[in-house]
Amino acid sequence: MYGILSSNWLDDSHSLLNINSFEEKPDSSCAEKHLFMLDSENNHEYYSVFGQYIITPELFNVLGSNINKERTNKSEIDMTDSLKHFIGKGLTGVVLNDTMYDIGAPSSYHASFDDFK
Repeated sequence: MYGILSSNWLDDSHSLLNINSFEEKPDSSCAEKHLFMLDSENNHEYYSVFGQYIITPELFNVLGSNINKERTNKSEIDMTDSLKHFIGKGLTGVVLNDTMYDIGAPSSYHASFDDFK
């Protein structure tokens, strides 16, 4: 139900990632085979991607081109394919250690309100 990535660590504190690959909502078998990172004991770790990005103007050129070529997902404009254009060109991720909410699921918002009570 989440975008999943694989990458290399850019720092010793394991907070910055050089993203090598990611897929929007892959099935579990795809993620288990292709979209994992290894921890210090060579166990698989999985990291999800969510919609907070710092982007450059070049992304809008790629996104516009994808829209013009009708590369959309289920009648939605999907930034995932446009972001994939930047793999190998410095696409960097940051690990956030906090609670994650599914911004597309209203029940997640209800859960967040409960956290603030």
